[in-house]
Order: sequence, then C-alpha cells, then structure tokens
Amino acid sequence: ANGAGAAGSTHAAVRMVLDGKNDHRGYFRAAQDICCELNSWVEESRAAGAEVEVLVVGHSRGGAIANLVAAELNDIRLRAQGDDGAVAPKLVASAALHEVERVYAYTFAAPATTIRRDAHSRRYQNIFNIINPSDIMPYLPLRAWGYERYGTNLYLPTVGDSNFDARLEAMRADYAATVGAPSEYDPSDKLAIDAVVRDVSARVGTARDLLSPAGVAAVVGSCATHVDPIRILYGHYPSTYVAWMHTVDADALSTE
Repeated sequence: ANGAGAAGSTHAAVRMVLDGKNDHRGYFRAAQDICCELNSWVEESRAAGAEVEVLVVGHSRGGAIANLVAAELNDIRLRAQGDDGAVAPKLVASAALHEVERVYAYTFAAPATTIRRDAHSRRYQNIFNIINPSDIMPYLPLRAWGYERYGTNLYLPTVGDSNFDARLEAMRADYAATVGAPSEYDPSDKLAIDAVVRDVSARVGTARDLLSPAGVAAVVGSCATHVDPIRILYGHYPSTYVAWMHTVDADALSTE
C-alpha cells in the first residue's frame, strides 16, 4: 500500500497493544510498522467510499514480514466477522483494518516467522509461501525449534522430481534471458541444506541454545562441513525465484 503515513496518535496507540510473543520479534517489529501505515491507508480509502483489498508480497526478510502482516489481517477480519474461535488479533486498537475486504499474500524465500501451532490452519489458507528447496533461508529458524510460517508452503521443483531436468533447463533459459548471464544456482545444494538442517537440529535443541558458545560452534562447524557460503546464496536470489515462477505452473509446486 502506498498510502499516507499514519497519524502519530494512531501509530502510538497501535504500538502499545501489539504483542508478538509467539512471532519472531525482529520480523514482528517491522510488520508492526507496516500494519500502522496500512491502518491509516485503509481509513482514508474507506472514508472515500472505496472497498479495500490488500496484496502482501515479499522476498526473504520482506517475505517474513509479509507473512506476519497477512496473518494479522486475517485474525482481525475473522474476529470482526464474529469468529470466536479466531485468535485474538494483536492489533486490537485498530479501527480500520477489520474493514479490509480481502487479503492475498505471497511470500518468496521467507524465513520461518512463528511458533504458533495453528500456523497452517484454514484461517491462513490465503497465504502462500514459495520456497526453493535449494535455498537455506526458508529453513531458518529451524522447524525442530518449533518455527513455522503462517499459511501454505509451496516448494519449487527440486532434484528427484519428475521432469526436473526439463524444468531446470527452462528455468535456466529464462534466467539467462532476463538477467543476461547464466544462472550459477545448483539445485543439488538441497542435499547440503538437508545435511545442515539434520546436523544442527540434532546438536542444538532450541533457538535459545543457538546463542550459547556450543550452539554457535555447532552451526559454524556444520556449515563449514556441508555448505559453500558463496554458492549457497545463488538459490536464494530473487532472480532465481523469478525465473522459476516464469517457467512452472501450479502443478509443479508441491506442499512437501
């Protein structure tokens, strides 16, 4: 939304009632700012007599923020519609966001955002998270630590899938045509990522343990053993995701 900035009083009131204890705090603080700006934009749009639809999109950190913004809008709308089973919104001071008519959300390469156990429930079925299995970022923080994304995870084609070679060839052709250079992304990096996730999950029990010297040593050691830190980034680049989305249809995306 490219609406005007939120009024100072509204912005302050919203900040006071937000509680992101179940969501990743860093991403949550950024989502909080987006919701404050969006609240002002919705107020102005509704005052002008317009219906309001919101499309939330982001890549990487932006995808994590978009994921939390969309989840919050869903919670607000469901409560406003009288769904007593809906989770109480964290943005309860808002007088406008419950008037959003429809919400659409697409994230790309988004890290995990929440420890809510209902993150994949039907109330978040309008949130779609596109993941490259050869991109390490969507696997962090680890699922073994209880972290998920709101909505449905949709995985791009990967090694071992049927027709993968043909799909990869089409993706690389699109990438070269769009970027003007060949793609350096190696889909077999998925195997290295799987090894890192297994290793760190077994050696570091919780996200809090990650902050200990032993936790840091475990992660650094695992990454040094399995991952080329330069090459692994190619699977995360927006241009890689764009090329895949240009060349695959919905049937090529899997939920596991």
